[in-house]
Amino acid sequence: MYDNMEVGLRCLEEKGLSPDIEYIEKAVNSFLTKDPYDAAYGVKAPKPPAMDYTYTAIGLYLPRSSILLRAGYEYRLPSNDFIDLKHDIDYSFNTFINVLNYENLDNVIDTHRKKLCFKAGLRWSCLYDLRMLAHSQGWRNEKNTSLLADSVSRLFSFPQTNEMVYTYIKGQYKGPCFAFIYWQMQALGIIKDDNLEAAWFEIMELLARCGVIKQVALLSNKFDYLLSLIDDDLTIKNINVDKRKSHGWSPYFGIALEEDWKEKIRLQCDLLFRVLLIIHYNDCS
Repeated sequence: MYDNMEVGLRCLEEKGLSPDIEYIEKAVNSFLTKDPYDAAYGVKAPKPPAMDYTYTAIGLYLPRSSILLRAGYEYRLPSNDFIDLKHDIDYSFNTFINVLNYENLDNVIDTHRKKLCFKAGLRWSCLYDLRMLAHSQGWRNEKNTSLLADSVSRLFSFPQTNEMVYTYIKGQYKGPCFAFIYWQMQALGIIKDDNLEAAWFEIMELLARCGVIKQVALLSNKFDYLLSLIDDDLTIKNINVDKRKSHGWSPYFGIALEEDWKEKIRLQCDLLFRVLLIIHYNDCS
């Protein structure tokens, strides 16, 4: 369990708390105050949207906007001068669509001191972009959903590298926010058929919320495979989950709502809940 604002708020939101709950309102209001960013974290205050999107899959807006949207504030965020959720949603959508402009790794990455890095100014989708689209409505129409499905298909078929791809910022190599470019795709079992980690359930849920599973052949096959793992008594079989690392929450992943997974039934409940969410949102698309 990571003890920070982003993870704590995401965990509360996953439990279904209303945007009107006092704790949610206070947390959201804290993002509307610039001072804490300077005093508590030693970083500059949030920049206006036009200035906050310089580097690939890096930026204060990524976690900030995604959890505000997850909290249900797409249309209820108070007016301010440095958070524009509509801009962020459009940016994330266009970041996904941008992958359709590239066909090979040479178009996307450079090599700096034997390290692979995204090309300067390149837009490339990451986990936070997916969260922003999954928990927002403003981008949705039939054309955009089809474009997003095409983009997801391109990501799955895009040439992969087993090396870490960094974002290069003023002489420093930064790890991007789980950009969909390298080994994560295979590590999560998104590509492979015989390995479903706990994090895979979150990815599939987000994609189901976006309404693209039926339009992406690989995801549709994965969905059918997932259904085949459920017995008549609603027991999920043959799921590879590391209880020690998968139960907690981090900025990137977290699906556990049960107190712990010491008893198998608690793990089964959490996994089954995610499966039902995937089925629900896939059926609604």
